[in-house]
This record gives sequence, structure tokens and C-alpha cells, in this order.
Amino acid sequence: PDAPLENFEDLDPVASPKSPKRLDASQSDVSMDTTEMDDSIADDLMEPNWRFLPDETRLWAVDTAKEIFRFIHEKSRLREELEKHNKEQFDIDHVQEEAETAIQEKAFELGKKAEKVKMDLSSRELRSLKAVHRDQESLAWYIMKRETELKKLEEARSVKMDRYEKMVNATQLLVASDESQPGPSS
Repeated sequence: PDAPLENFEDLDPVASPKSPKRLDASQSDVSMDTTEMDDSIADDLMEPNWRFLPDETRLWAVDTAKEIFRFIHEKSRLREELEKHNKEQFDIDHVQEEAETAIQEKAFELGKKAEKVKMDLSSRELRSLKAVHRDQESLAWYIMKRETELKKLEEARSVKMDRYEKMVNATQLLVASDESQPGPSS
């Protein structure tokens, strides 16, 4: 089990420090087509939230892990070869420095890429939020205007109802007074 690997396809693509579960070589297929990605990897992981990730994110994670594994495996193999051939410590250190430089350059490149994506998202989302804010503000003004109009109409209705009631009362008083007064006899 501790023998050096001749190719990375022998490793389980989903093994990690948190999920050390390994498949036997007959079950493992690191080079699986991304369209063949299914719940088999999710079932093999001990990570409880893996199955909740979108398929696109899981594919990205597996592809990224494969890329990282290839890089590390390549540099490890190169270092082992140098150690086997009893190369000078300088050569071994040089391989490590190259790997470190490559990792730093990749991290810087990915950092710039992530910052660009973040800025694009922020500006796009900010524009979208501003549009929503304008719409909400416009709607709020419209509602306030309509409420003011409604209040004026309710006040006018109240005034008209008061006048109507006074007119009805006055009419009833006139009719009642006409009936109580004796009219000219014939």
C-alpha cells in the first residue's frame, strides 16, 4: 500500500484529509468524463453537505482537485527521481523552489481572476439593486400620492354626507312642521 504510485488513476479522486475513505482500484476512475458524474462520488464522500452542492460546483471541485493532484504528483515524482539518482541537494531544492514559485504564481493569477469576477458581480448586482431601489422608490411615491388622493376623497365624502344628513333633517323638520300646522280650511 505504501509503494509509489505509477499513475494517479490509482488514487481515489474523493479521498481527502476529512474523508480518508478510499475505493479499491477497480472502483476508482479519476479520468471519468464529467458527464458521467453522478451520486457515486457523493455517496463515497463522508462530507455531509457534498450532496447539497449543485452539480456544476461538484464537477468544478473534482476537476480542480484532479488538477492539483496532478501538479503535486508530478513535482513529487520529479523530486523522488532526483533523490534516487543521488542528485545534489541544490537540484532537489531547486525543484521545490520551482514548485513553490508555480504555486504562488497560480495563486496570484487565480486571486486576480477571482477579484475580477467579484468586481463584475458587484457592479452587476449593484446596478440591479439600484434599479430595484428606483422601482421601489417610484412605487412608494405612487402609493403615497394615491393615499393622499384617497384621504381627500374620504374627507369630501364625509363633508357631503354631513350636508346630505343636514338636508334630510331639514326636510324632515319642514315636512313635520307642515303636518303639525293646521292648513286653511275649506
